[in-house]
Amino acid sequence: MDSYIISSIFSQVFGRAGAIPAVVVTFLILLIGIGAYWLKSRIDLARIERQEESLGRERERQAMLAELAASRAQINAFLTNHMEHLRQENDKNAMDREANTKALLSISESMKEQTECLQLMQRDILEIKGKIT
Repeated sequence: MDSYIISSIFSQVFGRAGAIPAVVVTFLILLIGIGAYWLKSRIDLARIERQEESLGRERERQAMLAELAASRAQINAFLTNHMEHLRQENDKNAMDREANTKALLSISESMKEQTECLQLMQRDILEIKGKIT
């Protein structure tokens, strides 16, 4: 169909103006057509490049999301292990507190007994002192 249009234009210009203007007009029309096809191919190429760029960004985003998921898993494992360690330490500290409480209670009881003994000794000394004077 394009060749029909070009030959028709060539024939009309050749009939009205002669051979040289017909060749020039045909050449210009061919240049315009080639330019249009070239622009169309550039537009298509730009569209394809944008699609590839978009796909590249999507791949990069997916890679970043996968990396983020892996780091979350590592952090979760670390926190779980750390919390378990803290729980074990807390249990150990609770046992240590119980042992310390028992030791302090026994010390307190022995000091109470010592205080009572010292008070008895003081009374006895005061009684002896009172008998002497």
